[in-house]
Amino acid sequence: MKRKEIMGDAVGRIDDKFLEEADLYNRTEKERNAAGSRRRIRLAEILAAASVIVLLTALIVIPALVVREGGPAYKGMDDVSAADDGTTATSDTEPADIGSDVIWSDSAASGDFGEILVDFYTEPRTLENGNVVFENSMSGFYEIYRKADDDDVFAVFISGSATGDDYWSLFEENEEDLTEFQKAFSDFTEKKSEMIERLKKEKNINGAETSVRIYDDPGFIALRDEFYKRVYDRELNKAKTRLPYESELIGFISDHSEKLVCRLGDESEGALAYLGQFGLCIAEMTKEELKELDDGEYKLTVDLAYRDYDKLRFEYYGVCYSDVDLPEDGKLTRDLLEAYNNADGKALRVKVHIGLPDREPDEFDEKYDERTALWERACAHFGMTYDEFERKLNENNDPELYDTVHGYKESLLFREEEQKEVNERIFRDGETVEWQRRTGYVVADLTYERAVELSEVWEVAYIELHSDTVPYDPFSEVLND
Repeated sequence: MKRKEIMGDAVGRIDDKFLEEADLYNRTEKERNAAGSRRRIRLAEILAAASVIVLLTALIVIPALVVREGGPAYKGMDDVSAADDGTTATSDTEPADIGSDVIWSDSAASGDFGEILVDFYTEPRTLENGNVVFENSMSGFYEIYRKADDDDVFAVFISGSATGDDYWSLFEENEEDLTEFQKAFSDFTEKKSEMIERLKKEKNINGAETSVRIYDDPGFIALRDEFYKRVYDRELNKAKTRLPYESELIGFISDHSEKLVCRLGDESEGALAYLGQFGLCIAEMTKEELKELDDGEYKLTVDLAYRDYDKLRFEYYGVCYSDVDLPEDGKLTRDLLEAYNNADGKALRVKVHIGLPDREPDEFDEKYDERTALWERACAHFGMTYDEFERKLNENNDPELYDTVHGYKESLLFREEEQKEVNERIFRDGETVEWQRRTGYVVADLTYERAVELSEVWEVAYIELHSDTVPYDPFSEVLND
C-alpha cells in the first residue's frame, strides 16, 4: 500500500458538507489573519495548547485516532518478540519519575522563561547541523531551549525514522488486516447506533442526551471494551513491526540522554497512544545532549513531552468514550455541580446543549438531502433554481452570492429556526450570552436553581461548565445585544 493510500484510508470518507464548512471557515480564517502573521503570546497560553498539539503530531498518520485519559487497561502479549536478534517489545525503561527538576510541557508553562514571541509562519527551527528539528513552533520549545540553562533537563518527545522513504513499505503487508479492522469498526458503529436508538426510546430523551448516556450503558461498555482491545492489539503490532528497524536509532538516543522515560515497543496504552506512528521515545535530555543528537546522522523532530502521557488511552473516531461526565439522575455535569457547590449561590457561565426531536424519516429526502433538496430549497428562498444559481456563479464569479445561499442552506441543515424557537421559549431575558448555532448549545449565565429548572426541559440535553477556550465559530451569534 502506498503512502497516499494509507493516508486516504486513515482519513476515511469525508462528507461533502464538512468540506464545504472547512472551505468557508478557511476563507474566513484568512481574512482574520490578513492583518499580520506575528503575535505575542504568553508562554503559559502557548503551552496550555501544546500538550494537545504534541499528541496530534505523534499521531499524524492516523488522524482518526486521538487519545484520552482513563479507560480499560489491556495487555496484549506477555513477551512480544520483535526480531531474531533478541530485541523485544517489552519495556526496559524505568517508570516515569516525574520530578520538578525535569521540564515537561506543563512545568515549562509555569516556569521562569518569560514572554515568548512566536511566529506562526516561520520555517521549523533547527540546531546547527539541522538534524534536530523543533518543528512545532506553537509549543515554543525552541525558545525555551534557547533561554534555558545548560544543565536544565527537558522531557523531550522525539519522533523520526531511520528507514526514510522505505518506512511505508513496512505496512504494505497489512492490507488484509486493515480491511478486517475496517469491518470490525463498521460492525461496532452499527451496533452502537442500534443501542442509541433503543436507549432513546426507553428513556424518552433527545438524541444529544442519548449520545452522552450511551457511554454508561452496560451493553455498550461491553461492546466498546471488545473493540478497544482490537485497537490496542493492532497498535501494539504496529510497534512490533517498527521496532527492529528503529532499535539502533533508539539506542543512539539512549546513549545521549539521561534516561528513556518510555520508548517504542513499551506495552502500556499510554506509551502506545502517545508515541503513535512516528514517535520513538520520551527522553530526559540536557541542552548539551540535544546538541549531541544534532551531531549524529539521524534527522529527529523534538518537542516538550506531556507529563501525564501514561494516562492516555486510545479513542477511535470519537466513538469509544464521552468527554461529558453526567450523573445518572441529572443533566448537570459533575464538574458543574462541584463548581456550584463552591459558588455561594452566584450565577456561573455554562453551556446549555440543546437536542431537537428527531426528524421524520421521509423528511430527509424531501427536505434535507444534502446534494439536492437543501440546495434547491435555499436557492428557491432567493427566487432562483439551483441551475440558475450555478450559472450566476460561473458567469459572475460572485463569492458573496455563494456565501449568502450557502449560509441559508446551512441554517436549514442545522435547523436553526427550530433551535431559535427553543432558545426563546426556555431562556429568560439577560441570561444568554452566545448561541453556537452549528453545535446547538447556548452560553448562558445561570444560578444553580435556574440550571436545575432548565434541566427539566425535554430539549435540554445536558449543561456543563463553560470553558474560556471555545473553538472559533464564524456562525455563532451573540445574544442580548
